[in-house]
Amino acid sequence: LNVVTGATAVRAGTGSMSVQNMGTYWKLTVTSGPTAGTLIDSALIIRPAIGSTVGVFDATATGSIYAWAAQLEAASFPTSYIPTVASSVQRGADNASMTGTNFSSWYNQSQGAFLAFFDVFSVAIGSKNKGVYSAYQNGSNYIEAYVTNSTGLLLNQILAGGANQLAVYSSALSANTQTKTALSYSVGYAAATTNGATVQTSAPASLPSPTEFRIGKDDAGADNLCGHIVKIAY
Repeated sequence: LNVVTGATAVRAGTGSMSVQNMGTYWKLTVTSGPTAGTLIDSALIIRPAIGSTVGVFDATATGSIYAWAAQLEAASFPTSYIPTVASSVQRGADNASMTGTNFSSWYNQSQGAFLAFFDVFSVAIGSKNKGVYSAYQNGSNYIEAYVTNSTGLLLNQILAGGANQLAVYSSALSANTQTKTALSYSVGYAAATTNGATVQTSAPASLPSPTEFRIGKDDAGADNLCGHIVKIAY
């Protein structure tokens, strides 16, 4: 890793390496796939510079660096840094929302459409709901998409006055696989589809009046996606 330019070079071995500019430091990620059923050793070795031969370093290199926040995860991708001291901790849930004019400046009360690309780590039935997004007014009025804890399927839903105006379930989802879903709304016509399935429609008698847009959670506010959101468009 060139700590000035961010350029990287893989000297030997399998796997992949990437680097991300975090503003005041570089985040270096190395991902490899061990053979199932075998034991491996993972080691992090820091040298001031490396020569043309693996294991040979240039002792004349000058300068210094800080190396910190090492993190080892059994996953196919790295997550963000989790600060720890003397024991392991759980990551705090992301809490992203838009309110006030940040929401009302673009949301159209009479008609509109949402498009979302996302994945989830698990679709297990019996776990918590996994919210993708919610245009939220209150617990009886919202437009949202979430993976339900009762079916493990994605539900596109419009609720107004506590009554369903649209409720469209997807076919079975797969964990760690991108899902694409779309929902449109207006009084008298609403539609939804997921992963290119046949569009399902309804004729809403009324619509909610959202005041907040929740990203990665549903109307309950505590049912987080536990996955990745690639894109939400309106």
